[in-house]
Amino acid sequence: MADAVSDKKETQLLSMRRAPCGAFPLTLADCGQRLRIVRLLGGKTFQCRMVSLGLCPGQKIEVSTNNAKSQGPRIVTTDSGRFALGCGMCQKILVAPWDDQGATESSATDKS
Repeated sequence: MADAVSDKKETQLLSMRRAPCGAFPLTLADCGQRLRIVRLLGGKTFQCRMVSLGLCPGQKIEVSTNNAKSQGPRIVTTDSGRFALGCGMCQKILVAPWDDQGATESSATDKS
């Protein structure tokens, strides 16, 4: 039994090590922060559920509500709507800051 628990923790650590630089779980995001989804950790069922909601890698999201003191749900806003995600789901979603200004500057320099 203890071996199964240690194997699960080791697998989670290996998954986090393979994450791109600057990526962190959605549970650590601040309220009002604009992010993009980098990677979905978890099984096929979880990944299919997130994709069916429109939460796939590359998607821009904004954290509307973050109950940092409690383990309650986080509300995220996307182009298609608002979603309440539980703490466990947020732990499996790796995000990185979305840099709107950098994208705007690069597109402005391409036009000139």
